[in-house]
Amino acid sequence: MQQKIPRWLGDRAGLIGLGLIAYSLGGALWGLVRPTFSAEVVSAERLIPDYSDSSHFIAFASFVIAAIVLSVALAIFAYLTQGSPKFVDLLWVGVVALAGAVSFLAVGDVVGMSVHGIGSADQLAPGTTITTVAAAKPGISGYLVAPFVAMLVYWSLQVLSPAAETTGPADDNGQKAQQIQIG
Repeated sequence: MQQKIPRWLGDRAGLIGLGLIAYSLGGALWGLVRPTFSAEVVSAERLIPDYSDSSHFIAFASFVIAAIVLSVALAIFAYLTQGSPKFVDLLWVGVVALAGAVSFLAVGDVVGMSVHGIGSADQLAPGTTITTVAAAKPGISGYLVAPFVAMLVYWSLQVLSPAAETTGPADDNGQKAQQIQIG
């Protein structure tokens, strides 16, 4: 006998699957256009990097901006397809955005290093100049931007939605009170 998967589980699985695909594709594109910097090889163990173009900051800023854009799109998509007022769905959007930000950076690092990588050890002769991608180390704050923005947008859409379903007893003015489900 075949068991039917509950709709709530299928919706959440679909959201994380689609979210990871979207963030990974975004990370691949980011890896292709990621800023690079040059470094002069002094010895087999030492490089003298040239940070005059602020490539590390640009890499961090572009990661944060791309994560924000993808998180807004994720929240709007989740609201339009599911639109559940449950608190657990708000948290799930945040979890998906956090997982997406991690996959975005991981895929972006792999693509960036494959396109702009250092290369083989014989290219590291003293006196040569190499070009490689700038590291984007977002830290905890950089990773938490994506879930914060996704949850804020999802919550804002819930609150500002004109089609909010009103249930419950009427107040003194005859208006229905809005009931919010938690869990």
